[in-house]
Amino acid sequence: WTKLPNLPCNQFYAIDVNEQNPLQRYGGLQDNGTNRTLSGNVDDWVSILGGDGFRPLVDPTNAQHIYAEYQYGELFHSSDGGFNFDYIAGSLTGRKNWLMPVEFHPTNPATLFAGTSSLWRTTNRGTSWTSISPDLTDGDGGINTTFGTITTIGAGANWSPAERLNQHLLEIMKRKSQQRAWVREDTE
Repeated sequence: WTKLPNLPCNQFYAIDVNEQNPLQRYGGLQDNGTNRTLSGNVDDWVSILGGDGFRPLVDPTNAQHIYAEYQYGELFHSSDGGFNFDYIAGSLTGRKNWLMPVEFHPTNPATLFAGTSSLWRTTNRGTSWTSISPDLTDGDGGINTTFGTITTIGAGANWSPAERLNQHLLEIMKRKSQQRAWVREDTE
């Protein structure tokens, strides 16, 4: 075997794009943090946050606001386009998954949702968080703190009657299959 020290190989967990400038791309990389390119070129990606870089989020209305995360819900926010980050997960309590789900509110990107063992909401870009659900899991079973966590969040806006019907059907299916799904109509 021959070691090739400059072989540009990375494995992306997830990516996001600046909607105002799609050449600006962000990616969470296994073992290599959150990286980005501001030009869209393949040879100028730089690290903007360490750890295992999971799913980056770029505010679709103001790309100065970028969120990046690494293991177990260690969530950060940048208000200067990714040059500096502040830790914003300090008040998120409960069990956290290896890759904690975080989603923008569909019409207000200053509002985000995060899932631990409960669902959390911030309306101020992570400065403070409020739990908006009870523990939605059956606990960790005494095995591991990453079990008994929320793994997926879906946020929708202006649900049509058909989408509301789908939510009703989801509730019926959940009851019949004994699977857990939690639906909340949020007016904030």
